[in-house]
Amino acid sequence: MEDCYVLQTDLAGIRWCRLHLPTSSFCTDPLEDPILVSFSKCIQADMLCAWRRQPGAGARLADQMAGQKELWTFWYGDEPATLQDIKASAVFGKHR
Repeated sequence: MEDCYVLQTDLAGIRWCRLHLPTSSFCTDPLEDPILVSFSKCIQADMLCAWRRQPGAGARLADQMAGQKELWTFWYGDEPATLQDIKASAVFGKHR
């Protein structure tokens, strides 16, 4: 138990948003990937966020690397302006 840490926080009121791109979207350059660029903007704005690849059911590792990316953001209170800007962008405007 000495290696365990307990974080006590109030989870009531926490809000979140999941953003993803259409399945037909694919970007080979990480510097132009909308999910990774948005993740970077959220980190710079001190927002709690994470991105992941959505795994396919029973997919092999090579197939999982081609899975759809999604960005998860978390906050308390009003929606952060940075997230509003990201959601309003042309890339995510129709795919939330």
